[in-house]
Amino acid sequence: MFGAAHLDELLPTWHWRSRSTAWVDAPAAEVFLAFEQVNLSELPGAAAIRQRQSKRARTGVTMLHDLLDQGFFLLHEEPERELVLGRVGQFWRPSAATALPVSGRRAFLEFSEPGYAKAAFSLQVKDLDQGSMAAVESRVIATDDHTHREFNRYWLVGSWANPAGRQQLLGAVRQRATNPARWG
Repeated sequence: MFGAAHLDELLPTWHWRSRSTAWVDAPAAEVFLAFEQVNLSELPGAAAIRQRQSKRARTGVTMLHDLLDQGFFLLHEEPERELVLGRVGQFWRPSAATALPVSGRRAFLEFSEPGYAKAAFSLQVKDLDQGSMAAVESRVIATDDHTHREFNRYWLVGSWANPAGRQQLLGAVRQRATNPARWG
């Protein structure tokens, strides 16, 4: 299929990884646009978690903007093909939900302060003969052993990386890409 070359450059080793793929009956450009437009209201599980975390309604917010609001920042973009976002922080702690003011590829690669985790989120889309293949991947690495143990609970319960959340996201992307008139 296709690999995660840019993700491999940015987070070549990790403690946690999840990847899901979906075939979509639409060109890659439409699939990528659909990803950018998916609203949190189309992702019931994610919307409920984010509303509890932020203590405010997230109606009308795209999933991509929600990730940026959480402190993710752009690490790599290849229009209509790949998007990689990164974040550094203690995002498993409700009282420390904001990310560190680390942004940019170099700062992300070099960050190693104990007590934090580095996360990368990737969307890739590849044109095929009769549609496209979309892949969503999350990787996280803790900067020390204590953080590694703390982060395990968050990864298993409340993260974007959970299988149901990935499947909801890919399903919403598929709906938007294959029914563009419905979304106006």
